[in-house]
Amino acid sequence: MVAFDDIVTAPLHGFAGAEDYYRRSSALGFLAGVRVPTLLLSAYDDPFLPADVLTDVAAQADLNDALHIEFHQHGGHVGFVRGRFPWRAEYFLDKRVLDFFADHMTSPAQREDRR
Repeated sequence: MVAFDDIVTAPLHGFAGAEDYYRRSSALGFLAGVRVPTLLLSAYDDPFLPADVLTDVAAQADLNDALHIEFHQHGGHVGFVRGRFPWRAEYFLDKRVLDFFADHMTSPAQREDRR
C-alpha cells in the first residue's frame, strides 16, 4: 500500500510522497482539539487503515474524554457490511452511528428509559 501511495496517490493529489501524504492528511493532529462527543469507529482488518495507526488513535483518545473509540477485530472497510447480497446487506455503521447520536442528544434519564 505504501508503494502504491508513493507512486500514485501522493503525486496525483499534490503530495511529495507517501509519507508527506500520510502526515498531512492524518486526523491525528486534530484529535486533541475535539470538544464534542465523537465516535471513532474502525476495524483492525481495515485494509486502508493499518492496525498500528489505530494504536496511535487510541493513545490520543485516552487523553480526550470527547473521543469514544470502538475498534472491532473484524469489519473491513466502509461501514461493516454484512449479509449475503448487497441489496440485502446490513450496515452496522449506520445503526451504530444513529445510536451514538441518540445517546449524546438525550439526557441520562432518557437514555435509561430507552434501554
